[in-house]
Amino acid sequence: MPETSLEAPLDILVVDDSPTYRMILSRVLRGWPKANLVGTAGDGMAALSAIQEKRPQLVLLDVSMPVLDGIETLRRIRRTYADVDVIMLSSLDPSQTGLTMQALSLGALDFVPKPQGENPAESFTALSAGLFPLLELAAARHRRRLARQEAAVVAIPALPSRTKPDAAIPTASNSPPPPRLPSPGAGMPKSAPVPTVPAVPPMPRPGIGSAKPGPGTGRKPPRHLELVAIGVSTGGPNALHVLVPALPANFPLPIVCVQHMPPLFTASLAERLDRDSALKVVEGTEGSVLEPGTLHIAPGGSHMVVVRGADGRMRLSLRSDPPLHSCRPSVDVLFRTVAEICPGSAVSVVLTGMGSDGAEGVALMRAKGSWSIVQDEATSVVWGMPGAVHAAGDADETLPVESIACRLAEIAAGKGGRP
Repeated sequence: MPETSLEAPLDILVVDDSPTYRMILSRVLRGWPKANLVGTAGDGMAALSAIQEKRPQLVLLDVSMPVLDGIETLRRIRRTYADVDVIMLSSLDPSQTGLTMQALSLGALDFVPKPQGENPAESFTALSAGLFPLLELAAARHRRRLARQEAAVVAIPALPSRTKPDAAIPTASNSPPPPRLPSPGAGMPKSAPVPTVPAVPPMPRPGIGSAKPGPGTGRKPPRHLELVAIGVSTGGPNALHVLVPALPANFPLPIVCVQHMPPLFTASLAERLDRDSALKVVEGTEGSVLEPGTLHIAPGGSHMVVVRGADGRMRLSLRSDPPLHSCRPSVDVLFRTVAEICPGSAVSVVLTGMGSDGAEGVALMRAKGSWSIVQDEATSVVWGMPGAVHAAGDADETLPVESIACRLAEIAAGKGGRP
């Protein structure tokens, strides 16, 4: 049976100035069954020419290159090829972490750090482990685009035909006006597929939103709150750049956050968020006291947990326990401790991300009386983590990312009750 468009391999272009690394990436792609390597390029200008010729669906793009670097290449790709996804390749070098964060803000799907180990076999395995889930994500996004295109073709209304077989064919002199296509809402079923990506819902005014606590539960956000805990992964830097700058400087609660990222990159993310936000944003450190109006991001490579000191104040502790869900830091590790330290006095927020990290922790927090918010599917890069919470029935509210800051401010001010 011939392969359908939705089952076709993912066409991939590899762009890196190192011939060795181009060879390594080509080998990695041979280990992923749906990859179709359409070409390689050694700099940004060559990459743009190759994209025009080969029309790949995904580009693996090095951050640092001669002639035209990865950042400017990404800008041009995003301007001209809106349906081409880009995954950045970045060295674990402090000088490149800021560029990588910039690439994510410009629309890169995600990034993969280049392994720095001396063992080639281990580095190859690490690169494959980091890249394969993102390839699956890119393939799923490509399939959704194809499905929307096919749905758009089906949704185009046909022109009305003549109802009488012997109707006279109009001449130039007596031709009636051509039939008009129905406008939205006029004669088209409301369920007809829409040929474009739905618009992101506008941010609601306080007290007006899409909050939907579980029917008949009678649950309301706690009146006494101590902490907001956020978990996020793929697509997270951009989601955080929507949420965090929208919070006021006098936000009355401390915030802790796990963003799945390697070491060094979380520090760069915290710096960018701090620069763009009224809140104070820092990378979490051992023993840090949690203060209102401050967001602590878990450092890459360490689990971050909340503890309570003898003085009753909440502090952070960093741990090197094994990864959970292949992640360190893990959202579940943080949320479990929040459930114990702040029973019934916290709000969990799960944003875009692959996998299900955070779902177990949200269930524990919610069982003790805390409130749960998840990002909706329409505004998520991938609805894995928030979708897992939603599927388990543990999402008290499912909101577009643009609405979450407003909702947190409401809840923190004690105006969150929406039975």
